[in-house]
Amino acid sequence: MKRIVSLLLIVIFLSYISCSSKKEDNQTTKEYEQTETNEFTSLKEKENEVTKDQKKAETTKPVSSKEKENQTIKKQTQTEKAKSIVNLNSDNFEEVIKNDIVVIEFWTERCENYKEMEQILEKLSYEIPDITFAKINVDENSTLINKLRLRIRDDVPTLIIFTEGIPVDGFVGIKPEEIIKEKIVAAKKNKETMDAFESGKINFIEAFDFTLPDLKGKKTTLSKIKGLIILDFWATWCGPCKAEIPYLQQFYDEYKDRGLTIVGVSSETQDKIKKFKNDMENKGTKISYIILVDQTREVSSKFGIRSIPTTYFIAPNGSLISKETGFAPQYADKFKKIIEENLPKQK
Repeated sequence: MKRIVSLLLIVIFLSYISCSSKKEDNQTTKEYEQTETNEFTSLKEKENEVTKDQKKAETTKPVSSKEKENQTIKKQTQTEKAKSIVNLNSDNFEEVIKNDIVVIEFWTERCENYKEMEQILEKLSYEIPDITFAKINVDENSTLINKLRLRIRDDVPTLIIFTEGIPVDGFVGIKPEEIIKEKIVAAKKNKETMDAFESGKINFIEAFDFTLPDLKGKKTTLSKIKGLIILDFWATWCGPCKAEIPYLQQFYDEYKDRGLTIVGVSSETQDKIKKFKNDMENKGTKISYIILVDQTREVSSKFGIRSIPTTYFIAPNGSLISKETGFAPQYADKFKKIIEENLPKQK
């Protein structure tokens, strides 16, 4: 009996040892698996981080030192253009005014308010960055100014707007900022219109259409006139203009029934034009064709009129036939030939 009990105790003891060992083995296995899993996860995360860094490096293209330099210069140029007014002199004047639109303040040491004009232009340079703003000291560049034949006053600044080197508008003295801006924007728009016309995108009438009052205040729109048009820019004080008027009246009398319309445009006051018209009639020349008043010079500026008379011959389809500057009696035959060639033949 004692022997049997001893055997049973031995069996129980061995079983206990076997279970404990198995538990320890299982625990060790689990710890190993967990450790292996953690190590794998850690490696996977590191691998993902490396992949992300690689992708980021691939998507960020390296910028060469030359590209960086060009970007810096571009930013500096844009900033300088928006903030600065170009100082002109005899050496750089001709080059600068070749730009599309250049706004220049002409001033002297005796101008009391030239700084005020400069401040206005400085502000507008931010608002209209694609326009070149400049200033020039008249005293220091008198030879250049005399060559340009510009009428500059000593006591107040003079503002002149140039389009590709040609003066198209301006005024003497200080004007409100909004008026200066309007003139600049108008010059820019006229330049764009001229470019469209020269490229053939629009015809002459579409490019330069306008509406102005006549001597009685009645509005006339150029594009609404039918037939062949002679558009004449003139002034009462202009000698060649006075010489041209009797010929224009003669052409009008002869060809109006065949479709010719003549339009004269003057930048003077109605009263002054009326007086001139009456004086001409008293001398035997009655002006019966259309006379329009462009007292603000908006239309003259739009056409870029720099000398008078300037005469345009416009075809019935709105295209420009010819532009003539100045007048002398020998021009009359050429004018008549243009008229005959562009009017319907008599039946």
